[in-house]
Amino acid sequence: ICGASIRIWLFDRLGGIGSYAFSIHKDPKMFIRVITEFAIMGVSRLGYDPSV
Repeated sequence: ICGASIRIWLFDRLGGIGSYAFSIHKDPKMFIRVITEFAIMGVSRLGYDPSV
């Protein structure tokens, strides 16, 4: 989050990719969706690797 904008980034061994930036004030439903998705996501999808 930077000011009123947010971007979502995904990183793996090949590099990173980012979403478009959106305003948390102009699109509050998207902001709530992003937070909710991260809250219900399993640990493996969040990047936790028990083999490390």
